[in-house]
Amino acid sequence: MSFGVIAPAQAHTGSHTVAPGDTLSKLAAGHGTTWQSIYTANSGTIGGNPDVLRVGQVLTIGGGAAPAAAPAPASGTYVVRSGDTLNKIAAQHGTTWQALYAANSGTIGGDPNVLRVGQTLTLGGAAPAAPAAPAPSRPVEQAASRSADRTATGDNRSIGRAMVAERGWGPGEFTCLDNLWTKESNWQTTADNPTSSAYGIPQALPGSKMASAGPDWRTNPATQITWGLDYISERYGTPCAAWAHFQANNWY
Repeated sequence: MSFGVIAPAQAHTGSHTVAPGDTLSKLAAGHGTTWQSIYTANSGTIGGNPDVLRVGQVLTIGGGAAPAAAPAPASGTYVVRSGDTLNKIAAQHGTTWQALYAANSGTIGGDPNVLRVGQTLTLGGAAPAAPAAPAPSRPVEQAASRSADRTATGDNRSIGRAMVAERGWGPGEFTCLDNLWTKESNWQTTADNPTSSAYGIPQALPGSKMASAGPDWRTNPATQITWGLDYISERYGTPCAAWAHFQANNWY
């Protein structure tokens, strides 16, 4: 048996309309570029958080113009705030998440996806950047940033409210989500349906589906909420549409 060699993806140019499930890493892999390049070219459209894309946004990918010069790496320190990830901090300060982690691994610990509110990170410095590697996936980053929120608030509904707002959904959508998940699990992380294998805040069936959002899906409300919101977005579009379906069918 012989194995062919898969050629690297050729760089694509043009535009892309964001669809449900898209992330910068996914688009970069499909267009032969890097997520940093796409974010640099579209930061005005995407906004300050490269982890949050909106369905329907039109992004420029590649093009004939020479890439903009990278900003000079920042120096000094940065205090972690709610919602921060290494990717987000790196994009704001002209560096890479690998370099930040290399300079702060003693502070962050063994998992670069988990930051804590109030941690002080060193920006720049003499530490060399780690070899290039794919950016951590959006679901894991969201779980990490929501873990920081959980440390600060300790309330599953508050985590859910913040994550709904980050997706651009208004207070009315959170009300629908609250109605839905109060019926399903009363926002209990360990809610276990005795007549099925549905589990957790969103009552994923089976619960192991939530592993796609993080390995701590059994116990971390942020991971469960991330999976649940992704599911609702892809299947129904909005929490209110999911709630309407539940009211009509007693499931969603």
